Amino acid sequence: MHCSKVLQCFNSAIIHFKKNFKKFTVWKIIMDTLPETYKSLAPYLKIAEDMSERDVGVEYWSLYYFSHSALHIDKTSPECVSFVNSKLNCLEKLKAANKTNECICNEAAAKAHIERVALTMFEYADRCDRSGIFSKNVIKSFYTSANLIDMLSLFGEQDEKLLEARKYGRWKAAYLFSCLKSGEKPIPGPVEEKELLDEDRDQGETEVSDVVTEFDECTKISKPIESPLQISEFPEDDSCADLGIEESVLRFEEFAKAQKFCKYAINALEYEDAQTAIKNLKQALELLQKKLLFEKL
Repeated sequence: MHCSKVLQCFNSAIIHFKKNFKKFTVWKIIMDTLPETYKSLAPYLKIAEDMSERDVGVEYWSLYYFSHSALHIDKTSPECVSFVNSKLNCLEKLKAANKTNECICNEAAAKAHIERVALTMFEYADRCDRSGIFSKNVIKSFYTSANLIDMLSLFGEQDEKLLEARKYGRWKAAYLFSCLKSGEKPIPGPVEEKELLDEDRDQGETEVSDVVTEFDECTKISKPIESPLQISEFPEDDSCADLGIEESVLRFEEFAKAQKFCKYAINALEYEDAQTAIKNLKQALELLQKKLLFEKL
């Protein structure tokens, strides 16, 4: 009986490996054949690749954002049309395979989810940065969070705080990457003098997009990834640096769950579904009350 279970697990692992290897190979071909015209959109394909098999919602909307933006750049040349069509086919397959996934079928849920992922990455990178922890993972997390916030433009007007986080994250990624190249020790946290030469900024952002290290710390946070209720306000002191990353992530998850219930309640009210709205609000209230009780202990 034991051997049978081991064999079953082994076969499942082999199937999973083949599935992932095939998907990675397809993505590798896609990235290698990216038309030069679409080079500026490569980061969004990279996000889709990174999130493949991890977060199908983010994978889907990354491809959607790429396709949407690509058609605004060039929708006439044969090379570009062929490339975008291949992405549209991928989108159709993803949607067909995930018909019940709210993050794909419901734009409100998709927006909330992408925002949570973006803020989680941003908060992770910001806390590492303030603690003096510098790595390619931190750079990539800052940069990817900014690109995810770009994607939120698909769903309408964006919150000013998100735009601030995008601007800061993109600048910080370029700054840290510049330090990495030059061997200079980065200054933790916000820097008062943010005057980078435009050419250095552009060069930094372009090269940061080519960083291919895995999101080891980010992807191990949780599944699904959750986020804080609000983004960091970038205080001038380093009070946040003493908090452990694991502890802060748990706090973020609690607020994110409460936020999710509130969003569901709002959606229910739009359809005049009072019962569902009350149910979700009670769940959010219960979660927050437990958190307050725990903090008092």
